[in-house]
Amino acid sequence: MPIDEGPGWLAGLELRPKESQIAAPILRELTARTGFLVDVGLGYLTLGRQMRTLSGGEAQRISLANSLGSRLVDTLYVLDEPSVGLHLRDIEALLALLKRLRDGGNTVVVVEHNAFAIVAADHVVELGPASGDGGGEVVFEGPPEALTEAVTNTGQYLSNNLSQDKHMLSNDIDRIDETNLSQTNRKRRMDGAWKPVDGARTPAARRRPVDGARIRLGGATLHNLQDAEAEFPVGVMTVVTGVSGSGKSTLVHDILYRALERELKGGRTSAKEHLGEAVGSYDALTGLEHIDDVVLIDQTPIGRTPRSNPVTYIRAWGEIRRIFASEPAARKAGLEARSFSFNVKGGRCEECAGAGSVRVEMVFMADIHVPCEVCGGKRYRPEVLEVKVRGHSVTDVLDFTVDRAMRFFVREPKLGQALWHLQQVGLGYLRLGQPAPHLSGGEAQRLKIARELIAAAGKKGGRGRSRVAGGRTAGGTKRVGAATGPRKLYILDEPTTGLSGQDVAQLLTVLRKLVRAGNTLVVVEHDLDVIRAADWVVDLGPGAGMHGGEVVAMGRPEDVATVPESVTGRFLG
Repeated sequence: MPIDEGPGWLAGLELRPKESQIAAPILRELTARTGFLVDVGLGYLTLGRQMRTLSGGEAQRISLANSLGSRLVDTLYVLDEPSVGLHLRDIEALLALLKRLRDGGNTVVVVEHNAFAIVAADHVVELGPASGDGGGEVVFEGPPEALTEAVTNTGQYLSNNLSQDKHMLSNDIDRIDETNLSQTNRKRRMDGAWKPVDGARTPAARRRPVDGARIRLGGATLHNLQDAEAEFPVGVMTVVTGVSGSGKSTLVHDILYRALERELKGGRTSAKEHLGEAVGSYDALTGLEHIDDVVLIDQTPIGRTPRSNPVTYIRAWGEIRRIFASEPAARKAGLEARSFSFNVKGGRCEECAGAGSVRVEMVFMADIHVPCEVCGGKRYRPEVLEVKVRGHSVTDVLDFTVDRAMRFFVREPKLGQALWHLQQVGLGYLRLGQPAPHLSGGEAQRLKIARELIAAAGKKGGRGRSRVAGGRTAGGTKRVGAATGPRKLYILDEPTTGLSGQDVAQLLTVLRKLVRAGNTLVVVEHDLDVIRAADWVVDLGPGAGMHGGEVVAMGRPEDVATVPESVTGRFLG
């Protein structure tokens, strides 16, 4: 049973007088708590849904609903990007909930990049002026109205981009009937192509043509998707949108990706289908002759041990070890490139096996890691640490941020190119040796994008075959089909997670490079800037759960903006 049906079911229970008296306080609490879940936009979830299947945003909103149910006062709530994974319509409900917590006598502190959440705040604190070593200062503090006039990154972004959007987010926005699609909308599906209504078009930015080859998926059925049809033009960037719970991930991940994987691998299925998870069905899938490879770039970790880090993941660590091994001090000491690896014997500290820390088992509590007493957390033997490149040891370099390493290795073009791609996806602040388990899902996803760009640049530069390992156990990027195929379809799940407005603009430039290289992008995203920059939009809805699961609009962003049934279209207009 969906959660939003819970209050009605509870109200309809027929109890004898004695039972009613006993159950009254329980029913009141159940009604209130299910109501809170509906208020935070989770009414589409079923009561038996397992917590492990929830997204991070859904889990965080459940915690919020639980906080409301506790009715605490004089409490400090700290939330880390609660808008992640939320459609703009759902952000409206989230902001209303946060204000209820505030009005209940609590203090709410939110770490957020979403422009609408920023302008809805009572007080804003902006840190900067840049990221990593270039940040750490409070560059603005005050009301959001004053921020739009401030000469800061966020202030300039708000003043330049929010004026056309802020009227879209209001508590009295007209709601779309989520129970069904209009017959008019259904009739606009003609000959397998979705036709938008006639009407005014918003000015379109320069986009790539979409009148060429397409991948067509028909009869997609799984969870709330019922006989859905969608088209994905080849050689362009398609953005899949829709309110939270409308079926975006089901369509793109569970059906489209698995279908492409199955077809390109000659009938073999993915590992997910052997874990008891539901498998979607479809009636038709055409256009496969236009792609050779499908790559899923999601937010799964790039590695599960501290030995995996950004510089090893992009395969630049070998170049750094080569640079240290070429130093006169290294040659004099008989050290080779492998001596500067913390993963093999030779130059690493054997007490901690190059980890820099040792694990202490706490029996009935979680294990803890303490710095190695032999190497002091530096990972290497003393003779290795004595080798310096312009005054810095290999351990020092591992502590460099990407930005600093770019400046330090400015005379190393191969290494510099790899680091430059990390900068381009907004990861200039990461430390080269930052352990993989400490990376967020968004950071892991952008690392995967950078590695794809580095691989493509390596092939273009004629430096030999560039290898990108497949399988999640080798780094979290699933690859299928021909390893060297020139025509790839990339599937990305909310790549803007954790990015500011300026970082989103930079990421869009990177994604455009992938498209210009002859690839196809399918991006699941809520960010308005990304949706407006799309060549093609597939919008699901009109609502969530059983009220969603249909393609309500498909076309250019300005076409989607004219479709009455599209919630996303209202924010694009």
